[in-house]
Amino acid sequence: MNDRIPDAHAVVQQLRAALGPLMDAHAGRPARGVRLTRELGLDKSLASRLVRACASGSEGEFVHHLPSPTGLRKLLDAALGRGSNTLNAAAAVDSYQQLLDRLPGHRQALEAQLGCGSRLVRERLGHASRQAVFKAQSYLFGHGCDTMASALFLWPAADGPWVDALEVHRRRGLWRVQPDVAVPLLSVMPHSAGTGGATMAPLHGRGDPADYLLGPAVALQVLQDGPVTTLVLPAELDPLPDALDTAYLVRQALPLARADGWQRLRNYMLHTPCKQVCRELYLARDLWPSARIETLFQLPSPSGVQLPDATPERPHHRRLALQAQLVSLGADPLASPPDGLPDHAAVLHRALALAGLSGQVWRGWRSELAYPLPLVEMQWLLQPA
Repeated sequence: MNDRIPDAHAVVQQLRAALGPLMDAHAGRPARGVRLTRELGLDKSLASRLVRACASGSEGEFVHHLPSPTGLRKLLDAALGRGSNTLNAAAAVDSYQQLLDRLPGHRQALEAQLGCGSRLVRERLGHASRQAVFKAQSYLFGHGCDTMASALFLWPAADGPWVDALEVHRRRGLWRVQPDVAVPLLSVMPHSAGTGGATMAPLHGRGDPADYLLGPAVALQVLQDGPVTTLVLPAELDPLPDALDTAYLVRQALPLARADGWQRLRNYMLHTPCKQVCRELYLARDLWPSARIETLFQLPSPSGVQLPDATPERPHHRRLALQAQLVSLGADPLASPPDGLPDHAAVLHRALALAGLSGQVWRGWRSELAYPLPLVEMQWLLQPA
């Protein structure tokens, strides 16, 4: 596609230059959508897109806001009816239509290429792409969720050079698209090669499936697939609970000593299509006090293949162009609940109390993403100093 970009730049510049006089004549300077609506009879949505396109700074943002060729021709027809000369603009619209027709991926490909330098365009294209994937995967998976959240707490173990972990998972608005589909909740692999005697356990009870729940009891299965433990809502459970909170402890989850450079703390793979995901990381105040935190998204690593370097700015062919907002949660990290989870602090405090951690002081970070991609790895990264 790169060999077509010089042509694309010329076509877009020609179109922008041709639309300028028409917009000046009928929308005014500065352009006002209401003038296009009153003078030319254009609908408000089309008028608004035209004004935003012509007011945009870059070519990528211009194309992102620009109406379709059909919408542009509505402008030309209306302007021609008011006596404007539209020959140049009509030729420019035809060239734009031809450009879109011959580009693989059509308009989305053009926006991605011309808008790569615009954060606004990248974010909006990414959101639209993830939303389309969400709709398709909800049907294919047979289930979905409105909001999903996780909170990972790490603190120095009381015995030995290790770090213990508490993780809370929350779901709101669980639903099935297809009947009789089992709904996986979470999978963990506590017995990994680098963690020696790591053990996973619920916060209370003897390890029965229901002991992993923080709220009311529901039917829950624990499936073991080699070293991977998966919690599942069985297919016969109907209706699904609207809200579900689970939690577990991992003893000796990580070694306390950390090498220099960026390292992975936690690797998630989303099992459930959802509209919003919120991931939180909490470190005990005295654990790695000067650490830097980042997130990273990548395609799953093939079995047996070493994970690529974790340095955030180092490119790799499995890295994805996903941008999730990462914020520090300040001096009282549990005091600011994410959107849609007003009881978040209360649930986390209850889990901490069950784990014997009520007196611990934490530093926290939150990463949020709308329409996250299932079966894509999201990683918490840490640089110790």
